[in-house]
Amino acid sequence: MKDAVINVRIESQLKDEVEVILKNLGLSSTQAINIFYQQIKLKNGIPFELILRDSEENKELKKLRWEYNELVFKNTKIPFSSRYEVNHEIQEMKNFIIDLENLNLAKNIIEIFYDSKCSVCNIEVKEITQDSDVIDTIKDIGYKYISQFSFNGNGAILHGLEQG
Repeated sequence: MKDAVINVRIESQLKDEVEVILKNLGLSSTQAINIFYQQIKLKNGIPFELILRDSEENKELKKLRWEYNELVFKNTKIPFSSRYEVNHEIQEMKNFIIDLENLNLAKNIIEIFYDSKCSVCNIEVKEITQDSDVIDTIKDIGYKYISQFSFNGNGAILHGLEQG
């Protein structure tokens, strides 16, 4: 039962502009706020990244995170290659590998091969990886970074065309 009430003060121009957008989406302000609250509950936090733009502290944190990730990537044991050395393929594999390393999951990957012209990014997973939570986490990281990502269920994680 919906019985709670929220009263909020916002700038009238912002309210008017947002209500036009919501109307075009077929939503009322109440529905939008309910969606926002449901997403907060689902995500257990704000459902988008909150950042401080142009703060020196934020710039320093980004620099440190970048340096750390470069070190993690430099020391990876996962062999990876891109048939055509396409920058976006290499960056996608790099981000994927960094997350795997940070979560101690890299040990479950045999190798990664990317060929976007053939619509394939083959991520070979070790057979000993039977833990469904491990596989699910690897798939989640793949969906996060690898374009057109899919999983064929046979130990190979693919992008683009399904291969069985």
